[in-house]
Parts: sequence; structure tokens; C-alpha cells
Amino acid sequence: MNALDYIVNNGIYTFEQKPFNEVDNTLMCQLSYIEWQDIVGEKPLRLQEAAEKYFMRGEEGGVAKVGDSASDRLALSLMANNRRYRDLLVMDYVNDDDWTDEKQFGAITVQLGKNLYYIAFEGTDNMLFSWKEDFNMAYMTPVPSQKQALEYVSRQLKKRKGNFLLGGHSKGGNLAVYAAVELSSERIVRVYNNDGPGFSESYTAKPQYQAMLKRMITYLPSGSVIGTLMNSGIDRVIVSSEGKGPVRQHDFLSWQSEGGHFVKAENFSDFSRFINDSMNGWFRDLSFEEKIVFINTSYDAMVELGCSTIRDLEKKKADFLIRLVRKFMNYDRDTKGLMAQTLISLIKNSGMSFVNAFFLFRLNHAAQTGDRDEKPEEETEEE
Repeated sequence: MNALDYIVNNGIYTFEQKPFNEVDNTLMCQLSYIEWQDIVGEKPLRLQEAAEKYFMRGEEGGVAKVGDSASDRLALSLMANNRRYRDLLVMDYVNDDDWTDEKQFGAITVQLGKNLYYIAFEGTDNMLFSWKEDFNMAYMTPVPSQKQALEYVSRQLKKRKGNFLLGGHSKGGNLAVYAAVELSSERIVRVYNNDGPGFSESYTAKPQYQAMLKRMITYLPSGSVIGTLMNSGIDRVIVSSEGKGPVRQHDFLSWQSEGGHFVKAENFSDFSRFINDSMNGWFRDLSFEEKIVFINTSYDAMVELGCSTIRDLEKKKADFLIRLVRKFMNYDRDTKGLMAQTLISLIKNSGMSFVNAFFLFRLNHAAQTGDRDEKPEEETEEE
């Protein structure tokens, strides 16, 4: 069964009758994707009442945020109308996105029992600046959302008595781990990273990170891509998913469960292992300077094309590649050589086609010699 089936089949049990488990963990994360602005604030509110206000706002023409999806709303409706979840108290919702700071942050606190809370962090949405912050994690710790996650958890620990579970999906899982490690509080009893990326080797080597490992767990679908990026060292469970392809498998509502536990897969898919080896090998080979220049140049090219969401980029990906190469060619010789070597490193680690490898050979030659005879054609806007 998937998570939606789990809600229906377990809705008659309270947490006293059937203790909180790993599937419940992902459903708490699901709540962080809902737009609770002006509904869930500092004062605790029953989930059923919060959901009623949310759906009423939708009927009145309220605008949902980018992350809200039909499956999110369906899961919320099922949760709000069964015994297991309807009386949970939700509070302290935050949605703080800042394009100029390249920050995307969302969090909500759920009271599971008298002295137990779950803090859920939202994963990356569809906005390009949100993805840019994710890429910044390749060379920067902390990024703005990690700082805010630390501040959020710190406030909750001061405001409320009892113990805490921290968790998140995708980038949210990374935020949960970061906040737990930095605070290293004994009141943080469990940390759930649901297919979220890791950290640099220097960060995972920190004593406080190593000390928290016994309280952390990572769940990854067999087709995981995001969750295998960078390092973690956290105990991981490979989960079977009904989704086809890495994008659908990344959606935790597709993960298979039985009796409150995820159905384990034997290993990662061939594609997942290929991407893991390619991307991690590529980033590991890059210097600090190369990571910064490559990521920022790529993002600038997207912005110049008028892209603000991932969907915009998908429509203009050919124009993006042309513009990216043109931007590389406008750099000084040393930077052009650095960019060419960065792309060639990606080719070597990913096993791309001979044609693409030859193209990058020509780019590298142009970077070293200053040859501009092989300029790409002028980019054209898609109709």
C-alpha cells in the first residue's frame, strides 16, 4: 500500500493504540507542503479545524502556493477526517521565501502527544531560486534556509517542554539534520531525512555530527537521485516505490508500506547508482572556486532567459544551453578554461556520448586558444 492507503487503513487507531512510525513521519512532512498562511499561527489548532479553513479558503478563490498539489490536498483531506490525525495540534507555521537571498524555507510544528512534537521542514518547490539554494549547498554550509531551520528549532525548544522529532522531505530532510547537529540537544530524540541530500565530507566529519548519527535515519526510494547527493553516513533504508522513474519515486506518497513500516528494496536501481557515481564524482573533483563559478553562471543564464520556475527552464532548455556556452566564452581565458574543465569533468564522470564529448573538446580548445570561430548561433525565444 502507499501512504494514502495507509491513512485510510489506519485511521481508526490513535497513537496510543498504534505508536508513531516511519510512515507517519512522512505524513507529518506532507503537512509542511500545504499553504497554512493566516491559518496556522502561534496558537495550537486542531488539524481538522485547520484543514476546514484551508479548503474553505480554496473554495473562496484563495491561491495555493507552488508546492500545493492535488495529492497533497487529498492526503490532508484524508488525515483531517480520521481518528488518527484529526485531533493533532498544528502550530507555528512559517513560509519564508526570499528571491534576493536565494532562500526558500517552510516549517510547521505538530504536537503528537502531551510531551512530544514533530517539526517538519518543507522540501524544495518549483521556483528556480529554491533550486539555486540547493545547489549552493555543494560549496556552502550553512545556506540561509539551514540558518533559519536552526533558529526555528531553537525557538521551539525554548517555548515547549518535552521531546522533539525532526524531519523533512528532500531539502527539508537536510534542514532537519543540520538543525539537530548544530543544537545537539538530548531533547531531539529522532531525526528523519526522507530522500534529502547530504553534506560535504568536512561537515559530516564534525564530532557533533558523528555524535548525532545514532539518532538519525534516512529513507530513500530505490530510484533515489536527490537523497544520494553528497555525503551523509546516516543509516539508510532503501524503500520500494510504486512510482516510475526518479521524479515520481521522490514523491514519498508513492512509497510502499506494510503494517506501518516501509517495504524495503534490495538495492538502488541502476539509474540511481549511475547518477550517484556520476554527480558525486563530479562534485568531488571540483575545486571550491569551480563550484561557485559554474553554479552562479548557470543560474545567471536561467534568469537572463526570464525563467523563474523549473517548468520555464524545461521549455527553454535549448536556449539555456546556448546562452550558457556563450557566457563561458565571454570570460577571460583562465575562467573559460576553468569552465571547460568543469564540463569535461562532468562528461568523464557521466559517460555522455562521444558527440557531446567532442563538443566539449572544441569548447576547451576555444577556451585555451581564444578561438571564437565556433560561436553558437544566436539564441531564439520559444513561441
